[in-house]
Amino acid sequence: MKFKYLKQSAIIVTLFLILTLFIACIWPDPSAPTNMQTLDFNLTENSFYLSETNYAETMQTEVEPYIDSLKTTGYFTSSDEAALYYEQYLLENPLAHIVISHGFTESSQKYKEVIYYFLKSGYSVSILDHRGHGYSDRMIDDSSKVYIDTFDTYLNDLKDFMDKVVLPVSMDLPHFLYAHSMGGGIGALFIERYPDYFDAAVLSSPMMQIDTGSYPKPIAELVAKLMVLTGQGKDYVFGHGPYEDDLNFEESAANSKERYLYFAQKKQNNEALQLGGATFKWLNASLNATKSLIQNAKDAMIPVLVFQSENDTLVKPGGQYAFVKGAPDATLIYVPDAKHELYLADNEVMIPYFNTIFNFFESYIA
Repeated sequence: MKFKYLKQSAIIVTLFLILTLFIACIWPDPSAPTNMQTLDFNLTENSFYLSETNYAETMQTEVEPYIDSLKTTGYFTSSDEAALYYEQYLLENPLAHIVISHGFTESSQKYKEVIYYFLKSGYSVSILDHRGHGYSDRMIDDSSKVYIDTFDTYLNDLKDFMDKVVLPVSMDLPHFLYAHSMGGGIGALFIERYPDYFDAAVLSSPMMQIDTGSYPKPIAELVAKLMVLTGQGKDYVFGHGPYEDDLNFEESAANSKERYLYFAQKKQNNEALQLGGATFKWLNASLNATKSLIQNAKDAMIPVLVFQSENDTLVKPGGQYAFVKGAPDATLIYVPDAKHELYLADNEVMIPYFNTIFNFFESYIA
């Protein structure tokens, strides 16, 4: 009797897999929104952007000393008693306050150049290390694994960060969100759920549809759920593993070798930054989150600028298309010949990219 039950279950699972594969093959990807624009490469005004020549030296002798002179660091306690690290950079008379939401396996330490540009443009800045990243608390013992129970934890952490750290020093200022990749997914969910915290948002290569490689999305969803249900949620996703310190620019998500190497070498020397890959629990939470942020895009009431990279191998464009179509005031900027990490692009792309961002933010300063 037991064997008969197992055989029936195996048949049901097999039929389900065949059906989901069939649906994945015939279901069309969303088309691009009608308001999609291409990055204007003529926006080349350059008052303070770094040259890629002598980049590391400039970062060490000019950029980091300058931002460090404005930096305060600390930990705040989340609503569930986790210790979360943050950095804050305050100007005397800022135009607005920008909050940075970083990406998968990243931390505040990767955004020094970005923070420099924001400060030089007149914006105060706050950035936290998301739960399980950088200097913030982990939810499991293995600090190299990216693990989260649900994206609600990320959202609660960001709300605590705003309430406890950001708003007390910037209450009367406009507040802007700059969010990359996983942080862009968190950011989209946040502005949908809490529309009153930010006046405008930039979502750069946001994680709205994960590129699951050779596994169609329905299969990836099924596998992730099964692994979590069978107690393997803390295991690495297939193809992921511990941090490796070999430097491989060609397979990286950056277009600028100098920018890529600068942070990658810092990561080699700092164990707290050495995150490896995703766990099944994180993958399951991420797939649920991307589905939710698309379904609730109509609740993203503030102006949103979404950047999409042509050569992005980490997230797929369909989710970004669907979000922009569903959000009341969202615009998609398509960036040709660019990889996932636009803030680590070469100057030909990076300068117009940041100039577009500053033009966008300036239009929402009273």
